[in-house]
Amino acid sequence: MKRRTFLKSAAAMAAASSLAPVRGAFAQDAAAFKPIWSMFGRHLQWVVTEAESLSDPYGTGVKVGEAALEAGFDWADIPVRRGGLVPPELVGENLAPMIEGIRSTGSECKRITAAITPPTDPEATGWWEEQLVEPIFRTAGENGVEYCRVGTTAYEPDTYGDEIIAQLDGMKLHMQRLAELGQETGVNSVYHTWNRTRQPDISTSVWDLVYVLEGLPPYVGFNFDIGHMFKDGPLSSWKLNLRYALPYIKSMSLMDVTYDYDPRTESWSSVVVDSGKGMIPFQEVFDILHDGGFDGHFSLQVEHTGQGANGTLNMNTTFWADHEEFTNGNATRDVMIGAFARQLQFYKENAPAGRIHSTPLPARGK
Repeated sequence: MKRRTFLKSAAAMAAASSLAPVRGAFAQDAAAFKPIWSMFGRHLQWVVTEAESLSDPYGTGVKVGEAALEAGFDWADIPVRRGGLVPPELVGENLAPMIEGIRSTGSECKRITAAITPPTDPEATGWWEEQLVEPIFRTAGENGVEYCRVGTTAYEPDTYGDEIIAQLDGMKLHMQRLAELGQETGVNSVYHTWNRTRQPDISTSVWDLVYVLEGLPPYVGFNFDIGHMFKDGPLSSWKLNLRYALPYIKSMSLMDVTYDYDPRTESWSSVVVDSGKGMIPFQEVFDILHDGGFDGHFSLQVEHTGQGANGTLNMNTTFWADHEEFTNGNATRDVMIGAFARQLQFYKENAPAGRIHSTPLPARGK
């Protein structure tokens, strides 16, 4: 698509936005904001060893569900990827009993995270089989899973103008396949927003992923990571991006960030910090979601460096029960659950459902 054609299409889409069907996760009334809190499953793998997760998926599910409930979460997410609770090649054997184990505790599992990355090459076909897309989605759908986190796809290097649009057009073809599979299985693909900086990813600018999703069946959307998106537009771009993407957002990932200056290299870098200790104005984030009628779920990503039992602890680690930090006593169940519970409480207190507005907020569309 030529740039001029694209701009005309974008203008037409904006003009017709009030008439377009809602495709994201929205309440009919903004006052009915009732967040669902989900724990990103990578942070729950420490309840077992990797060997235990492979040999006893049901028992692993029980332990995952118990840990999620203890920290105060509604849902527990299962990573279906290499190094995760369920390796992709074992999805047909291990996913169902693990979900059953989670649900036996009273927790819920309606979301998985998979290493599914749709390409930008329109001629690419091997990714569908190589990434086991169909077995993962069909098994997930058969077991009541409603969301699969996918992404993130990088732009080809050193491309400009219409070459970028061509990549988005190629990716759109593959997202169409995911949308059609979602219609068959009931599983929504939620594309995770992330930016590797040196090699920008599709979704960093938001408009590009909206362009990809426009016109597709509503089984594809954003998993909007406010931490990643905020660090790329800390003053005001994050607000515009959040508002613009809102009709396509099906879920949100939450973490807090700040910037750190290194005098040795004379450079700035973004740093994930404990929730409430960074730059993100979460009350404003939640107000935008509330006013827009968002009624999806929130996935917490606990990726800061915190305090362990004996010293600092990098929480952005895929821990198993036999990880060195656990065997040396620095990471413990109390440390992990305590960190999760504190962050969750912060978000609950800042969400509209957990506080009283000084003035009534307008309902969506008013």
